[in-house]
Amino acid sequence: MPEQTIETLVVAPHRDDFSEIVEVLHRIKKLSIEVHWAPDVDAAVGNANSGNFGIIFVDDHFGQRRVENFLAELEKEACVTPVILLISNRERTDDLDAAIEKAAGYLDRHKLNPQQCEHAIREAIALKKAAQQVRESESRLRGIFYGAAIGIALFSPEGQIVEPNPALTKITGFSDEELCVFYLKDFFEQGASSRVNELFSELIEGRRDFIQVEERFRHKAGRDLWIRITVSQYKDLQMPVGFGVGLFEDITERRQAEEKVKLAGKQMRELSRKILDAQEDERKRVAQEIHDSIGGHLAAIKFALEEKLESMGQNPSSARISLEKIISYVDEAISESRRISVNLRPSLLDDLGLLATISWFCREFEKVHMDLQIEQQLEVQEDEIPEMSKVVIYRVLQEAMNNVAKHSDATQVRLRLAKSGNRIELSVADNGCGFDPEEQFLESTAVSGFGLLGMRDRTILCDGRFEIVSKKGEGTTVHISLPCDGTPTDG
Repeated sequence: MPEQTIETLVVAPHRDDFSEIVEVLHRIKKLSIEVHWAPDVDAAVGNANSGNFGIIFVDDHFGQRRVENFLAELEKEACVTPVILLISNRERTDDLDAAIEKAAGYLDRHKLNPQQCEHAIREAIALKKAAQQVRESESRLRGIFYGAAIGIALFSPEGQIVEPNPALTKITGFSDEELCVFYLKDFFEQGASSRVNELFSELIEGRRDFIQVEERFRHKAGRDLWIRITVSQYKDLQMPVGFGVGLFEDITERRQAEEKVKLAGKQMRELSRKILDAQEDERKRVAQEIHDSIGGHLAAIKFALEEKLESMGQNPSSARISLEKIISYVDEAISESRRISVNLRPSLLDDLGLLATISWFCREFEKVHMDLQIEQQLEVQEDEIPEMSKVVIYRVLQEAMNNVAKHSDATQVRLRLAKSGNRIELSVADNGCGFDPEEQFLESTAVSGFGLLGMRDRTILCDGRFEIVSKKGEGTTVHISLPCDGTPTDG
């Protein structure tokens, strides 16, 4: 039973030729063929364009020139019906070669048989179907190309725009004709053009998958834009070399928003630094007040009491005993005021510098915590440490050591302060019980009110890096890294 009915147009100058062709076509058993005759090639163009025919047979008895013209006319009219030539004149000419090039296939007129015709018809219909799918795919791609909201451009192997889409003309303000003069390098600052050409060559040669950059571009109207450009390779199987496909996205609003966020972050960091500086200045002032005023007055009271006690001689009266107790209380008050003052701001830090303060701090710490041994490695010069970083280093050390004493059960601490490249590195490592930093970070509180979060935030404000490495049962290491120039970046 025939598979399908195929409307067939036979273009032949004589009825005998037409009848002979029809007789062969009707002997095809697996295809049902409805045959129509067009005795004139000019009239056949109109019939072919009706779109009702599945295939067209053209007899070359019209003459090879007229057949070639007929096929050229069909091509001009965008006729999609496949054409099979029936060649009786075996002499090959330029006209015949041109006709064969335009046709879907050709058969020897003198050797025509049903099997050949069936094979040619099936092959031509398959080619027509494939061509139709290609046209539909191209139509979809064209729709995407011209309808896309993002700018798209096809680049030649030399990097010149061959075809831009409407979105690219809208983004840049330049017309299609103006953009087709542009090369990829023209979207970049002059100093980067040679590097862009190099990258594009690598892309076309297949040594790079894509190029993606964000670049400032001057709109035709004169305003600055930020454009993200992504270029990948497009290979046409009919072309010996590849093309470049560029995607252009206007990211001006995003970059402006990022700049605002960046500026706000910079302002916030600057404010935080000023707050910390003000806090340190206030601590310094209060510590000085305690030392000079309260401490001075307490010392004066103590000296006066001691003088009074000495004038009483060795008489163990109740008054003498009372004065001795008062003196002991005053001693305690003096010691406490000195401790508070040092915690607020050790005067050594301003008078002798960070290295001397660290050494003093470790000695005092060991006096209080006699079961703890501190190993110091101070491998940096005082003048190599920026003033801004000195307070941060001291506060981090102070807090880290307080945590060791309170929580670690450690017996040994290794303290190292050194210069590494253009950075100052501080590490405080103990052999204590360790902890899970993730669990403790948000719960961080300390006597000084500084805590883990405070250590981290102070470090980051000075463009530093902060790290805690700890594991239960394996001790803890606090590490910070600060820039040698002491100048925070904007990032």
